Amino acid sequence: MISTPTRRLRVAVELVKCAVVGAVAFMAVTPAVAQTFDAAHEDATTVQAAPGGAVMSDRLTRLMAEFDCSTTGFGADVIPAGALVRRDARVSVVSFAAGWRVFTGDDDGTLVAVCREGR
Repeated sequence: MISTPTRRLRVAVELVKCAVVGAVAFMAVTPAVAQTFDAAHEDATTVQAAPGGAVMSDRLTRLMAEFDCSTTGFGADVIPAGALVRRDARVSVVSFAAGWRVFTGDDDGTLVAVCREGR
């Protein structure tokens, strides 16, 4: 005859189940978070480590001002005309459509900013 487990045993089993699920979820999320932080750090160090890094930074600042660009967007009422895209440590001005392809992953590069003005 099999007896019903005690309440204490059932609670202990539920705690073990929760711990296992939590550990699996943590292991699943940790590589994605680490990759995001690594990518952000790599982007920051790429500009600093690039040959003529100060020139790259000055150029980026000039392009941001010249084409009225924002790294956070302009709001729903503004349709950007262009974008700044980084490819192989070089920033260039492209159409908004080309910037969108980079943003969605359909094209190589990193979207740096969207711009009110375009070329």
